[in-house]
Amino acid sequence: MTGECWISVDVETSGPTPSTGSLVAIGACLVDRPDRTFSIELQPIPGLPWSDEAEGIHRLTRQRLAGAPEPAAAVAEFASWIEREAGADRPIFVAFNAPFDWMWVADYFWRYLGRNPFVGRGGTDRTSLIR
Repeated sequence: MTGECWISVDVETSGPTPSTGSLVAIGACLVDRPDRTFSIELQPIPGLPWSDEAEGIHRLTRQRLAGAPEPAAAVAEFASWIEREAGADRPIFVAFNAPFDWMWVADYFWRYLGRNPFVGRGGTDRTSLIR
């Protein structure tokens, strides 16, 4: 690895936690190259609660998200983008309200991909929580 690749991430959700809602959108860009972006909407997980208050903020309806990729495909696409953009550099996760965004991203990567591109081999944490 030659350095660090800081990636700013923002998520939209249908609830306050991964066990009480679904991740419905991921947006990201390189901190030093904000024109290098990633964006994807995700199908909600069936049976999990849906917050009308959250929908009022992100304006993504269940009907619109019905045609979005399933979570496993969406996070696989996000991981590929991260790895492609970071190249030989170490990807660093940054966000505003990073604990909230990280909670969702980490959960979905481990749940659907079985790994997290922001976490190094042997579980070494590669996150940088920045406000």
